[in-house]
Amino acid sequence: MKTMSFTQFKCLIFLVGLGSSCFCVGESKSKWISLSPQVTELFFQLGLQENLGATTSGSHYPEAAKELKIIGQWLQPNLETILFNHPIGVVWDENSFQSPLEKQFHQLGIETLLIPLNSVQGLFDSSRILLKKFQQPENHPTLLRAEKSLKENALASQTFTFLALAWMDPPILFGKNTFFYDLITRVGGEGVLPSGWNSPFLKVSEEWLMAQSPQRVVFLSHNKRSTQLLKEKCLKWWPTKKDLCQSLPAEKFARASFTPIVHISELAKIRDRRDE
Repeated sequence: MKTMSFTQFKCLIFLVGLGSSCFCVGESKSKWISLSPQVTELFFQLGLQENLGATTSGSHYPEAAKELKIIGQWLQPNLETILFNHPIGVVWDENSFQSPLEKQFHQLGIETLLIPLNSVQGLFDSSRILLKKFQQPENHPTLLRAEKSLKENALASQTFTFLALAWMDPPILFGKNTFFYDLITRVGGEGVLPSGWNSPFLKVSEEWLMAQSPQRVVFLSHNKRSTQLLKEKCLKWWPTKKDLCQSLPAEKFARASFTPIVHISELAKIRDRRDE
């Protein structure tokens, strides 16, 4: 009777699980797979893109990331496609992490790496984790530039209160556990969200918004139309506060990467503008 190897046994289990396909994971592993557009961008910013073989949809930054293979939708990766690429491992952040999927990866001998990207400190910590993982110097130029930019624009104390809008209709706010919210606090912002509101994104009523008195309202604009809509909504919500709402380009600030930190001076200008 022919003896089956451990790798062959894993193939058989996977065949039973899917009912149709069989992939012998572990026989000739190639590269890593990113399960988040933010993770993909970070790989490129740290010069580690040669270690990536594929990513999810939505990975548009930088332009070269569009050339990577796609293994499924963001937040809905295709396990069969992932295994077809025979990855060494997968990397994800808090938003894309899925515990059941991680368990399947481990059972199939695929390494997983979870990196925190929901805060500025998390970005720096994650970068050093990746640089160490791929045996690169931790004093990478990208980190040094970002640290310099942050130091030049950050404030140790809060100087203004704020709300950060992720969407206007219906109103959805950036919550405390998001990179953008944390970035605003780094330049002296103090959010007006109640203490128990800890979700990454919060849907609120227009009545709740109108009852608030922030000194700054920041919104990420995707185009001229969204900027105009912001002005119209703000006049409705806070009719006596001229120029309360300020927009920032989503292309620079929408992702947890070093791009927002490099452009943090634009956020500092909103902080430093004179109230009328």
